Amino acid sequence: MTVFGFARVKEDSGYVIFEGYQQDDGEKLVRDLPFSSLIFARQMFVVGELLRRPAAGGSHNPDRRHAAGHGGERVASCVWKWRIPTKAKS
Repeated sequence: MTVFGFARVKEDSGYVIFEGYQQDDGEKLVRDLPFSSLIFARQMFVVGELLRRPAAGGSHNPDRRHAAGHGGERVASCVWKWRIPTKAKS
């Protein structure tokens, strides 16, 4: 399996977002990468685009349907959630 992309991390967040360059990379990783091969991973799932601002209108707004996975483009990101050891406070 070959998937090209990059990892997006945020300090103290406990998760990594891998963004693949191809449209179906997230689905490909979840389908073909054995979860047991990931070190310290607790969850792995595919996500779509994040909405930058709330959509106007009710729950039938097309932007909200897209965010909920009811149509639109296929997702291309994969998220791994790790249990990160915390620093001991003195």
